[in-house]
Amino acid sequence: MANPVAAFYDESPLCLTLDALWDMLEAHEAFTLLVPENNRVKFLSAPMPDKDTYGPADFPRVTIVPVSINPNVEGASGKTTMRVRWEARILTGTQRLDQEMLPVIFAIYAAFDDWQNQIVPGVTWKTLNPIKNCRQVEVVLTNESDPGLLLDGWVGVWAGETDLWFKSTDLAY
Repeated sequence: MANPVAAFYDESPLCLTLDALWDMLEAHEAFTLLVPENNRVKFLSAPMPDKDTYGPADFPRVTIVPVSINPNVEGASGKTTMRVRWEARILTGTQRLDQEMLPVIFAIYAAFDDWQNQIVPGVTWKTLNPIKNCRQVEVVLTNESDPGLLLDGWVGVWAGETDLWFKSTDLAY
């Protein structure tokens, strides 16, 4: 019997968008040189192994997460939209900006330089491209758990929004 969660993942426009963002990062040479594959935290079906201690090889760590979703049903038009804000975050394990944080920020920025032109045609769902608009947005470099601590914890370093448009009939499974 097929795994229904896996089938739904393959069909979810949010998962397809997340995959496309990771593909862009991992296609960029500077990013792959700075962030080893084991340090790319994807929060997918296989959980990341938890450790009691972390060493220098465990950093920097990078993840991409949706940080806000704003749905909007367009009245009787039979259409609905979903604005999703995505954020790339890093965890450096150091207070030396020049050693890990700034080079990784620039590699992420460079990898997403042409993201609008790559992601709009790059995501197909039910033979449609649901992404109709995307833009980079400001991200304030703060720690998610303590805004006063820039260098301790996960820090958002890049943000972008995607507008996904659907016909209401396409949302039925």
